[in-house]
Amino acid sequence: RLGEPIPLADFLALVSDGVRYGRDEHGRLRLMAPDDARYHRLPLGLLDTLFKEQLPRATWTVIQEPGVALPVVWDLRGRELPESRLGPKQLEPDLAVFEGRPRVRGQPGGTSACTHEALRLVVELLSPGTGRHDLGLGQADQVDRWRTYFESGVSEYWLLNLGAEGLPLPPRSGLFLGRGQSGWQALPSVGDLPQAESPVRDQRPVLGGVVASAAVPGLRLDLDAYWAEALGHQGCGHEDC
Repeated sequence: RLGEPIPLADFLALVSDGVRYGRDEHGRLRLMAPDDARYHRLPLGLLDTLFKEQLPRATWTVIQEPGVALPVVWDLRGRELPESRLGPKQLEPDLAVFEGRPRVRGQPGGTSACTHEALRLVVELLSPGTGRHDLGLGQADQVDRWRTYFESGVSEYWLLNLGAEGLPLPPRSGLFLGRGQSGWQALPSVGDLPQAESPVRDQRPVLGGVVASAAVPGLRLDLDAYWAEALGHQGCGHEDC
């Protein structure tokens, strides 16, 4: 019930009833505020449209905020979460790209989620409340998405910050990462693009230019055009803004 403590593993296995739930700093179940339309909901819808325009539906599936059951989930304290009596633990990335159609795992009357085997790309749009978790930073009782996605075999991890202040990743920048032997590394396509001077988790944020996915052939993101359209051309630097 609302206001009562719930273990993180059980929270990740809750049956969805159409309400956005979260956990407070004491691990108690709470209601979440609606998404910020300017920096999350609208830019996410635009990104979904851009991806679907580039990828053939016969071979790729793009889903906003799917529940994905992952083989291993880590918290920010470095602990692997146990199985939950409620069903499979799942995360809901802001945007996920699957090769083909994802399989669905679940229990009758319980939770159901896409499986991870066909998951090629995860995109997270950073917000003040969840941005540090997406970057795998901090010591809170929350999911370390940076480590979880990597150790679950996700091919690429893109993190975008449109306008959230107070995060290590500055506004209007992104990290575009692929799997290396021992951790995430920058995609080959970002090598010559404009980048911030200060690194974030040993990676320099990309400020503009065109990023091409290595795991999803044909998928590209023109950052300058995306920043301008997603933010309604506010402060884009052109005379007609």
